[in-house]
Amino acid sequence: MKPLVMVFWRDAQDHKDTWVDSEDAEKFGDEECTIISVGFLIKQTAKYLTIGSDWDEADNDYGTVRKVPVGMIQTINHIPTPEPETGDK
Repeated sequence: MKPLVMVFWRDAQDHKDTWVDSEDAEKFGDEECTIISVGFLIKQTAKYLTIGSDWDEADNDYGTVRKVPVGMIQTINHIPTPEPETGDK
């Protein structure tokens, strides 16, 4: 099983309105859009971090795979992964 991570990253953002006056546009430019993504760390390179939010153990398939450019990442926290229960009780 791949390690679990919580990734804090800055995303691009569009203003909710189509036309924005200059003052509101300047205020909007000061805001940050921080996203928190949690998932299995599939791959990390010098350019990208790839995570999957779901993992099908039987088929070794990932669901909701996301690639985040490293330059947008603020923090990566590794989440301790418990051993899966075997069902033998």
